[in-house]
This record gives sequence, C-alpha cells and structure tokens, in this order.
Amino acid sequence: MEAKERHKRNVAKEIIELAWPSITEQMLIMAVGMVSTIFVGRVGTNAIAAVGMINSLIFFFQAIFSGLATGSTVIVARLIGEEDKEGARLAVMQSLIMSIAIFIGLTTLGYIFAVPIVIMAL
Repeated sequence: MEAKERHKRNVAKEIIELAWPSITEQMLIMAVGMVSTIFVGRVGTNAIAAVGMINSLIFFFQAIFSGLATGSTVIVARLIGEEDKEGARLAVMQSLIMSIAIFIGLTTLGYIFAVPIVIMAL
C-alpha cells in the first residue's frame, strides 16, 4: 500500500509540474482583462461593456488555440517517444499551418462580421 501512495504522490507532482505553465497563463490572461476593465472603468459604462465583450472573444479564441496546442503537443510527444523525428517535424509543421489557417479564417470572419456582432451584442 505504501508503494501505491508513493506512486500517487509522484503522479500528482508530475501533473502539477505539467499544469503550472497553463495555470499561470490563464491567470495572466484574466489579470489583463481585469486591468483593462479597471482602466476603461473611468471612461464609462459603454467602455466597460466593450472590454467585457472583447474579453469573452479573447477567451473563446484562446480556448480554440489551447486545444489545438494541447492536441499537437500530445501527437508530437508520442512521435518523439517513438523516435520518429521526421513524423514529429511533419506534425509540428501541420500544426503551425493549421494554426495560421484558423487564425486567418477567424480574423477574416471577425473583420467581415464585426459590425453585426457589435449591433447584436447591444
């Protein structure tokens, strides 16, 4: 039983070591949103509403790219573990291309539908 407890502690430690960068990133993103809200709070309620709406979009886009990054990391790590360096390089390139394509697509949609989205939010 002692060996099982030791194993669980090691796994928990590894999880914390792997998770702290993501947790820190999320906390910093939330802090930026709060600071933005504080700064524009002096301007008026419309400015606060605009920052709130943008923060929601930022969290949405960040969730998409975090999911893509997590999936890509798993695939690349597996390929490196299998000592398939060429496959890992290919996976990294495909991940970058997919990220850029999604970014361009979402940016284009945002540019085209920016005014209707703002009107709908009002």
